[in-house]
Amino acid sequence: MDRTARNALAITAGVVIVASIAFGSWRLSPANNYDGCMVQETKGQPEAVANVARKLCAKRYKKEVRIPAPEIDWIWEAATGTPTAAIILKNSGQYVVTRGMFKFSAKSCTGAATPEWGAVMTGYFDKEIAIIQTGVISPICVTMEELWGNYK
Repeated sequence: MDRTARNALAITAGVVIVASIAFGSWRLSPANNYDGCMVQETKGQPEAVANVARKLCAKRYKKEVRIPAPEIDWIWEAATGTPTAAIILKNSGQYVVTRGMFKFSAKSCTGAATPEWGAVMTGYFDKEIAIIQTGVISPICVTMEELWGNYK
């Protein structure tokens, strides 16, 4: 093989290697947001992978997700004589809770029918505590409507 043929072969091999590296790093590069992550993680995968990808991408990009209520242990304390209450998380499991929606009643939980509940009030958590305006002076019953947060 003469020198010209060797040079042409070396250039061709170099171009193929550079193109392969560029394409491979483009394909393997991480997405830069939740939606891009979902596309990357589910492309060409069976439908069953979608739930795993949702959790992985939500964790990676700190996407706020609705938390199944039974997974969180919490208590509450009413501030006597004021329309405020503290919601305190006891065990947030795999989540960092960011906000929650609660309803309060001035009647006992056993006697609080739907019309006796106040409006849904939102509380924002900081270090697993939320101070909420209850809309009810000295509430004695609370129900959690929903929680939102991020995966730890």
